[in-house]
Amino acid sequence: MVLFSLLSVQAQDAGSAYKRANQQYVLFESERDKGANANSMYTYLLEAYNNFIQVTKEQNNASYINGTKNRLRSMYPYLLNAALYYYEQKETSKALDFASAYIDIRYMPMFRSELLPKDDRYNSVVYFAAVSAFNMKKLDVAKRYFNIYLESGDSTQEKDCFVYLNMIYMSQKNYAEQENILEKVSNASNRYW
Repeated sequence: MVLFSLLSVQAQDAGSAYKRANQQYVLFESERDKGANANSMYTYLLEAYNNFIQVTKEQNNASYINGTKNRLRSMYPYLLNAALYYYEQKETSKALDFASAYIDIRYMPMFRSELLPKDDRYNSVVYFAAVSAFNMKKLDVAKRYFNIYLESGDSTQEKDCFVYLNMIYMSQKNYAEQENILEKVSNASNRYW
């Protein structure tokens, strides 16, 4: 009886998160269609995203995963729009929130078997997110995004990524990783100097 009650609560948690996420998404769509208030629209979008992410973390969420995946897929381009909007508004923290959501969706287990469309600005957004996270002292986030940028093969900001990673590892006294970065720079130095 207790086990059934516990499973019911867990399923209810996934269900509650899914319901909240859908409500926020509908509010986002309503604000988007009105075109009046970008801040409200994007607040609803981020709340929906966070609730859908919560659904993916809940146990007994199987009946909500397909709907969650479809909603995350449909909100994906709007997360980019929001990141760019807040970047233009010079609201770096909000821009980072949306850029992180935009970047992180691609790495979610539910999307491993499909390729989400990659906007031409994707690498620039990743680099912006990495630098913003670095400036906000969110060093683990910054490391992750600098490495994602480096894995992209885009060499435009490659040298700067190495410099930032070197500073991060130095500040964390992670000398082994700092040495690895310096070795990568040394191997690629003919491209920089």
